[in-house]
Amino acid sequence: MAAASVAITDRIQDPTLSASATAALLTIAEWQPIGARELAGIVGLSQSATVRLVDELVSAGLARRLDKKGRAVPLALTAAGKRRARSLQTRRLEIAGQALARLAPEDR
Repeated sequence: MAAASVAITDRIQDPTLSASATAALLTIAEWQPIGARELAGIVGLSQSATVRLVDELVSAGLARRLDKKGRAVPLALTAAGKRRARSLQTRRLEIAGQALARLAPEDR
């Protein structure tokens, strides 16, 4: 199971994004607007690492910072970020579906 998991993860991973960036992009897509603190907790990064990651996503034109709400700066995806997240999610579902298709229905 561990080897299968690694093989599926390798096929799913977008070579132009780190695993953390992929996780952040999909998390923002699901929960936007979301603060960096909440994002850090979900993707399992420190707050400083999350800030650097968000900076990268913003620089790449995939995410944007919204107006401050108190001390928090909510994050949302740009149109390009939404397209990229949809593409990533579609790819993940296709690859997982292909891997699971080999199993008997009762094993899925």
